[in-house]
Amino acid sequence: MTMEKVCFKKDVDVMDVVRDLQALPKSIRPILFSEAGGKIVAGNVVSDSRRSGKFAKKNPSGFFTYSDGNSFFVISTRGVGHVEVTLYLAEESESGLVKGFFEILSNRKPVFRFACEYQEPVPDDTGSYVVRNGDAQGEYYHRRRSYLGMAVA
Repeated sequence: MTMEKVCFKKDVDVMDVVRDLQALPKSIRPILFSEAGGKIVAGNVVSDSRRSGKFAKKNPSGFFTYSDGNSFFVISTRGVGHVEVTLYLAEESESGLVKGFFEILSNRKPVFRFACEYQEPVPDDTGSYVVRNGDAQGEYYHRRRSYLGMAVA
């Protein structure tokens, strides 16, 4: 699984960002929305701008959107001081879509962009959070596979 994050200044309208995401390829395009950890309702379609806009206003700290595949977005809104969009790509084969994700949102002048291979941290026997890949250079190998991109507006 990969994780991609884009952050914007708080004056960016979250629904404009959601509309921009509609230009993504179908496999990762957001289709449904829900509250964090909430039930996904078939009628909560992102393309219904009136309903999704009303939903976003009722959820000032953010919400989730889901694609046709196993990918999803976590959208944090002005309630956290900025707009933050995090894409979780479930399929490694879709990691080639990361560049397009960044390009689509570049018109909104992001202040930070980040992408990496995502792995839930698990503490080792010393209590440290180190990703191991089965060899002595596991931590180094993992770090070298991650990639980072930043832009300051």
